[in-house]
Amino acid sequence: MRAARREITAHGDGGLYVDFTGDAGEDKVRAAYPDAVHRRLVEVKDAYDPANMFRLNQNIRPSAGLTATGR
Repeated sequence: MRAARREITAHGDGGLYVDFTGDAGEDKVRAAYPDAVHRRLVEVKDAYDPANMFRLNQNIRPSAGLTATGR
């Protein structure tokens, strides 16, 4: 899988389809989306999950950056 990832990212801007990021940090999740798409996902998160209750896997943080536990 690592070799496939290296091969794929050599032909793009370094981002991968988000489901291929594994247990990725916020930087990898952010890199998986173009700017306009990420902004739209944050808008959806703000509207439907502003407390970031659904934060597991590849998380898009709401613009307030809060989680369900307040962190």
